[in-house]
Amino acid sequence: MKFFVAILLIVSVALVGVSHPFQRLRRSRIVLALLSGGWLHVGMGVLLGPSVIGAVDEAALTKLTPFLAIGLGWIGVTVGLQARRDVLRELPWSLYRCAAIDIAASVAVFGVLSWLILGMWTPDASLALRWPPVALLTTASIGWLLETRSLRASPSAAAARLSLFVRGSGALCAMAAVLLFGLLVHATVRQPDGTMVFDWANAAVKASVALLLAVMTGLIGRFALRLAGGDRSELLVIFLGLVALVAGSAVALGYSPILASALAGAVIANLAGRELRRFERFILQAEYVVATLFSILAGMMLDVRIGLAGAGLATAIAAGRYFIKSPVFELGVRGRLFRPVDTDTDREPVAPASSPLYLAPIRQAPLAIALGVAMVISEASPMARKLLGVIVLTGVLSSTPLVFAAMRSSVRWEHESKPSPGRAEPASDAGATEEGPA
Repeated sequence: MKFFVAILLIVSVALVGVSHPFQRLRRSRIVLALLSGGWLHVGMGVLLGPSVIGAVDEAALTKLTPFLAIGLGWIGVTVGLQARRDVLRELPWSLYRCAAIDIAASVAVFGVLSWLILGMWTPDASLALRWPPVALLTTASIGWLLETRSLRASPSAAAARLSLFVRGSGALCAMAAVLLFGLLVHATVRQPDGTMVFDWANAAVKASVALLLAVMTGLIGRFALRLAGGDRSELLVIFLGLVALVAGSAVALGYSPILASALAGAVIANLAGRELRRFERFILQAEYVVATLFSILAGMMLDVRIGLAGAGLATAIAAGRYFIKSPVFELGVRGRLFRPVDTDTDREPVAPASSPLYLAPIRQAPLAIALGVAMVISEASPMARKLLGVIVLTGVLSSTPLVFAAMRSSVRWEHESKPSPGRAEPASDAGATEEGPA
């Protein structure tokens, strides 16, 4: 009975979060900045979970693993569908350069930072025992939140292009984060006596099995999509079946469901034909509902009792993002795509010299929460739930300064949008689109 009440409560809260009155609030830049990372819904989950009021107890949480696995599978397939060969070939080299610089900087800076602080948090932990938490926090630090509407300070085409740059390179970072997480976190295995040891051969075998599972699922998905055509009900059945197949199989094999699902999504994206476009549109329409439900579940799973060490770790990573991410992003985007103002012809620069969008990479990507949940599923330990709490706190701390930037951006936007006497109203930004996968 408690489990049924827990499911009913979770679904009710999720439906409120995606209701029409609640969606109207998202039109505000400030509210959008507060909600875009999913932190409000995570907070709802924390409030309902055993850490606070206990509406959902520990016994009910253990039964929610299948729902979390399906949510991870949905997220993984969504990430993998972006890995289309034709799209990746058409992307400018500057996008890859920006993503590569961020990945290298994140591994170097946040990997070392996590290793040092975790060493002080768990001084008696062995090298192998400390490896998965470091791998999780490092890969969770790769990339950033792709939402840019709350930070767009100008309706110019240059700002719109910079917005697309944020989203494009951020999407590439998300693919890399999922891949590195799946490869690194499972480099250690727990022995029957409870000790953790390195086993790279086992990790390679699991990665190979995940790839074979993804290819099999992709082939089945291609065949099923051709049979479904454009029927929405059949697309729903096919998608849920594919996600349950690949995510459930990965969990049963003791491997990460998010990596296996991402690989399956990549296979489907490169095998399916015209049917894929309808499939992608269907997934995008349900993306916010699934993200809301998953965020609530993640909030219930985390442990807020992270102590001073956990709070210090989250604060250090958030501070590192504040001081490192923006300069690294600017370093990555400088190139032929971005040139100074041509004073002779008075042409508009391809990218603005200064913009709040340069601060966008400071915000932690919501994908980090999914990686933390994947860790909780694969390693059901109190430490894994504390690390999920660290990730959520890091995301909140890294997003807070940008809320004030969104407020300033909103005020400036309103000021610039009002035509002054004798001045024509500025042209609309044709390049500014709604947020979505790059």
